[in-house]
Amino acid sequence: MDTYQGLRAAVVGGSIGGLTGALLLRELGFTVDVYERTPTLLENRGGGIVLQPTTMKWFGERSARRIEELSTVTRHVRHLGGDNEVVHDDAVEWRYSSWSTIYRALLDDFGTDHYHLGEFCAGFDQDADGVTLRFVSGRTETATWWSSPTASPPPPAGGCSPTSYATTPDTSAGAAPSRRAR
Repeated sequence: MDTYQGLRAAVVGGSIGGLTGALLLRELGFTVDVYERTPTLLENRGGGIVLQPTTMKWFGERSARRIEELSTVTRHVRHLGGDNEVVHDDAVEWRYSSWSTIYRALLDDFGTDHYHLGEFCAGFDQDADGVTLRFVSGRTETATWWSSPTASPPPPAGGCSPTSYATTPDTSAGAAPSRRAR
């Protein structure tokens, strides 16, 4: 099995997608830092959300938090007609939660020691050894691998794909395959 112990990953964006990616990278063995541009913890960023299977999978398989304590479930989707009669009824199982509930649970799992607030990434330089991220604050950080769920502008032609997450980081966003350990 491949190991990424001793390699460093940087995730730009500390919302639900960034935290989920950071947790998965850490499980692979990376030392992971998350850089969030907002200077305070993210609160009240969204209303109710339908939880996708991949989000629920983290809580079902890896988190100390159970998805049942973070969400509610609907077992039917019903469409009513003009006279309040049921015109369509699908048996489904959809889970709902609030954005803030999922964010807080993911942040609890990740922790705050490597979660950096107020760091707006202004650009990056990438070569075969990794990536150097440049922040508006003047801070620079280097990593073997990086990802951003909301990168803008898009990477240059022939560059990385910063909006993708993968289970094998050496084949996706910001990878430096020559630094991969075995």
